[in-house]
Amino acid sequence: MIGLGAAVWVLRRRDALGAASLGGLAVAAVAFAYGAKVQHRLAYMRVTDALVVPPADLLLPGRRLPFGLVLGLAAALAWCRLAGARWRATGDALAVAAAVMQVVGRIGCFVSGCCAGTLSALPWAVRYGPNSEAWMLQRSAGVLPDGASLTLPVHPLPLYFSLASLVLLSTLVALLRRGAPPGSLLLAAVVADPCVRLALEGLRGGLPGVDWAPMLTTIRAWIALDVVVLTALVAARLRRRNRSGASVRLGAVSTCEGGTS
Repeated sequence: MIGLGAAVWVLRRRDALGAASLGGLAVAAVAFAYGAKVQHRLAYMRVTDALVVPPADLLLPGRRLPFGLVLGLAAALAWCRLAGARWRATGDALAVAAAVMQVVGRIGCFVSGCCAGTLSALPWAVRYGPNSEAWMLQRSAGVLPDGASLTLPVHPLPLYFSLASLVLLSTLVALLRRGAPPGSLLLAAVVADPCVRLALEGLRGGLPGVDWAPMLTTIRAWIALDVVVLTALVAARLRRRNRSGASVRLGAVSTCEGGTS
């Protein structure tokens, strides 16, 4: 809800708060919930089973953000195309919403002990209690002494992600307040987010018996979506520039003809 509220605020700032744009946010929310749930299920289910998600399960705990973000953005942009909504403004709104959700959501991951990092000797490394993901991993690997009440120190990976998202959110808000053109926030987000993931995913501790290949596949899909969005933004920019140039040339020709007559 915080993310959706932030998205509505961006649309209002962009003067694009209409029914079509709000519909895009609704489509993005549903697609995000489905994609995040599917990626979570892919870790322990066959693909054919993971893709069939009962509606009631969408609200249950257990999500992985990357595929949800990819699918949510793609679905919203497709909706904007069909409904005639301003896709750049909607994309900016979703970029801010995603940053907000990750700032808050990753703190929740840290508190609950999921998405733990690898072993670390850094001063800010953390320890988790029994039944956490880090506990299960270290017990399975045989590195946790018998009778230990806490895990060995690990990277607080969720906090790394949360801090990176906070920096991105601050950048997006600054761009918006400085009057950056529509699409700029989306562009910044689709460039920064996968770079952060590629830099931090190597610190993920993982779980015994869990295949993290779907996570890496989703990161690659996110980068592929980056290429598509960047290409669309560049093409739109060039098209506007060509139209402006054609209008200027047409005006110049008209002026010359008027002067010679």
